[in-house]
Formats: sequence, structure tokens, C-alpha cells
Amino acid sequence: MNTESGALERTASPVVPRLLQRVFSFPVMLSGLLTTLAVLTVRERFDDPDMWWHLKMGEVMWTTHHIPTADLFSFTTNHHSYIPHEWLSQLLLYATYHSGGYSGLMLFLCVFTGAVLVGGYALCSLYSGNAKVSLLGALIIFLFGTVGFSVRPQMVGYLLLIIELMVLHLGRTRNRRWYWTLPLLFALWVNCHGSFSLGIAVASVFLFSSFFNFHAGLLVARRWEPENRRTLSVAFGLSLVALFLNPVGVKLILYPLSTMFVPSIGVNAVSEWLPLELGDVRGLAYLGVLGGVLPLVTRGTPGAQHQHQNCSGMNY
Repeated sequence: MNTESGALERTASPVVPRLLQRVFSFPVMLSGLLTTLAVLTVRERFDDPDMWWHLKMGEVMWTTHHIPTADLFSFTTNHHSYIPHEWLSQLLLYATYHSGGYSGLMLFLCVFTGAVLVGGYALCSLYSGNAKVSLLGALIIFLFGTVGFSVRPQMVGYLLLIIELMVLHLGRTRNRRWYWTLPLLFALWVNCHGSFSLGIAVASVFLFSSFFNFHAGLLVARRWEPENRRTLSVAFGLSLVALFLNPVGVKLILYPLSTMFVPSIGVNAVSEWLPLELGDVRGLAYLGVLGGVLPLVTRGTPGAQHQHQNCSGMNY
């Protein structure tokens, strides 16, 4: 008995140090700093005028158990047709308010903002394998995302986009079974926010690129294995079908296109839809990011073909 007990102690003893090493690791510390940055950034972001519209729509659905498809508040338009393109997010916002009041809404904003930054860090870590480079990627997300961090359905869209990119990368590098989560993701996304169309575009680019070998400077893409590409193709097709799991049908699916190509007066007044001003801080940062990324694509090095054969460079 003493021998067995000693063996169990020797086996179990390294578990605690390993657990402590993970809890107090450098990536966990950076994730904590990003979460703190998220809270400090949005703590005074409780004044977005669209928040009240989303809360009211959520209240209507909460109390009537019905998703409205006509404008309920514009009398002069005679209740014209309305596409509830964010109905599930609006319901979530009101449920949060109903349960926790304004504090609950603030918690919603802090949680989703923190999840976007930490998720962005995790995504960059999957691609780069470097904690410092991943932190830089998360800070770039922070810089360009601060304009949209507010109590609005788009926060759900931001997070789902990061999750999609993670799923695509994990399916490509770890196990292609990850792709089967995409239809579920898009079935949720289409009911939460119109940015699902961006997610479809991203998946389309991944699928299209899987058919080709491409090499430009340090940017390298390789043709995927047939099984991997076939699984993504089927999952992508099921994702398109999953878009129809919404209360409106094809109109909701086409709504993002009509918003982009037939902009209304209201859309033209929304800051995140306006053209980027290159004199602004974000505009200058955008030029800086382009200036850092483009050389990676265009720079040619002696023996680049040999590097390609040896699997060096940036792989996508």
C-alpha cells in the first residue's frame, strides 16, 4: 500500500506545477491585459443612440412572442415592410437588460469586447505561434474596432467572425471535422447580424484558394488535400442552406447586399459606413498596416523556390 501511495504521489505531483504554469503563463497574462484594456475602453461607451432602438425591438419580441416584419414606429410610412435582420441579437440585448438592467448591458459590452480582443489574440497565436506577434495583432483589432464597440448587435458579428476564422484554420491544420461547425455558426449568425455575408465571403476565399498553389515573396498557399477540400466544400454548401433558417427567408439573406449597393440616407450618416479618412489616426494606421503587409507579399529572396519546397515562409 505504501508503495502504491508513493507511486500515486509521484505521478500526481507534477500536475499542480503544470497547472500553475498554464494559469500564470505569459499568454494568460496578455489575455488579462487585453481584457482590462477592453473594460477601460468601453466603460464610457453607454451612449450609443441605436442601443435604445435595439432594446425596444427586443422588448416587442419579448412581450409579444412575435418577430415584427413591418415598421411599428414610423407612422408616416404606413407600416412599410421591415426586415428583422438583427432580431436574435436584439432579443439577447433585451433579455440582458430584463435580467440585469443597465449593469447587465454594461456587462454584455465588456464581455463581448473582451472576447473579441482575446479571441483575436488567440486567432493570431494559432497562425503565428508567437505571443508578442499575437499581441500586436490583437492591438490592431483594438485600434480598428474601437469605432464600433458599443451595445449593439454588431458585437455578436465581430465575435462570430473571429470564431469562423479559428474554425477554418483548425480545420485546415488540425482536424477537418472542425468544418462541420460552420453550418451551425451561420444558422446563428444570419439571425444576429448582417455581417454573416462577410463570413460567407471569407469562407468562399478559403475554398477558392484551396484549389491552387500560389507563391509570392513570403506569402505561400498550397493546394489542399482532396479530402480536406471536399469536407470544406460540403460544409460550405450546408452553410448556405443554413442561411435559410431565419424567419424572413431569402429577403434576410439578400439584405446586406441591398444595404451595401442601395444605401439609404440613414446608412450614409453612420460613422462606420463612411469612407476612411486618411488624415485620421485610424487612416494613418491603416496605411501603416498596408506598408507592413505588402512587402511580405512582394519581397522576393534568392532561393525563394527552395524555401517554398522546404515549407518556409508564411502559410495560408
